[in-house]
Amino acid sequence: MSQRGRDVQQRAVASRHCCIAFLARLKWAVARLGVAVFYGAVAAGVGLVNAWVKDSK
Repeated sequence: MSQRGRDVQQRAVASRHCCIAFLARLKWAVARLGVAVFYGAVAAGVGLVNAWVKDSK
């Protein structure tokens, strides 16, 4: 294999690793965001229920 062919192959492998690492990070970011949104929604729901219970008394 020529030097140029080897360089192209190494670059392809490097970019694939980069892409995999990026997707893994993205997956974690999305998971964290989802958890944050879920807890925010739960907290908002609890706050609304508490406010509604206080108003109805």
